[in-house]
Amino acid sequence: MKLANAEAFGIYCVRQMKAWLEPTRTYALPSFLFLGYMSTLWMVLAFIPIYLTDLGFSHLQIGILISTFPLASLILMFPFGIFSDRLSPKKLIIVGFAMMAIFFLGLRYAGGFWSHLALFVLAGTGGALFRVSLFSLYYKFLGEQNKGAKLGIFMGVGLLGYGLGPFVGGFLFLRVGLDSLLLISTLLVVGGALFNYCLVSLQGNSMEPALRHGDALWTKRVDPAELKIGNIVILRHSSLGWMTHRVINIQPSRKGYLLETKGDANRIVERSEIEVNGTVRVSLVRIRYAGYVLEFLGSIDGIVLVGLTALVIAIYVHRGREVL
Repeated sequence: MKLANAEAFGIYCVRQMKAWLEPTRTYALPSFLFLGYMSTLWMVLAFIPIYLTDLGFSHLQIGILISTFPLASLILMFPFGIFSDRLSPKKLIIVGFAMMAIFFLGLRYAGGFWSHLALFVLAGTGGALFRVSLFSLYYKFLGEQNKGAKLGIFMGVGLLGYGLGPFVGGFLFLRVGLDSLLLISTLLVVGGALFNYCLVSLQGNSMEPALRHGDALWTKRVDPAELKIGNIVILRHSSLGWMTHRVINIQPSRKGYLLETKGDANRIVERSEIEVNGTVRVSLVRIRYAGYVLEFLGSIDGIVLVGLTALVIAIYVHRGREVL
């Protein structure tokens, strides 16, 4: 009885947390990306002079390389600002992430001064593209209410990453060395480039026979203007909660777009209004039965299992180091 009450309380807490975070999700994603970018960047940059010194570079060469990063960003800020007005900021953010991943990975294999210089120019280019595009995306979602507070939080998150990066980098540098630190940074940036994608479990039978309960959908977040009739989308309905339906009609509305969607097994058509600056998740790939795994991992039992597994691995690794 106590276990059932504890599980019910845990589910209630998770739902309340989701309800509390729902109004801020639009601003949370750019802030999270900004935090990840600043943390990862300074996790490496703080210790690059030590690495370059060990490679035999002179103080002048190290100064040139470090200054190349902000100078390349400064030169390209204005043209990238024009790009962000004409192209999708989300796609430009992904390109910026890709350039930063090449920079981190390339540092592991670069040899002479000129190859390092090329990498720092690439990093400055990718950093400028990322920041301009991310700021542009954030300003589009900003709205008119509490604008100063939202900007303050956004910039504060960046400063948090500026301080958190060297702290985490110092710990990793001491434990695993710079080569492994660069590999970890590359993986973090590649993971950040997937911010537009998400794996979602399918619940209910409204999309049978095309989709069934227990399936998982690999989804992509897209702008409403990119939607097409026939797309399978995941939308939040005011009374029904999250639903997975097929788009059967798209019409312009006063706020943005009016979508008419319907489950393949349903007769009723649902209407949802999406703002111009809003986003919609579109299904790309169906993965059979993977939804059951996601549902388990999201349950109390799944969370406990993952936590215990992580604890066992941590103890095993710690004891292995003591033996060595």
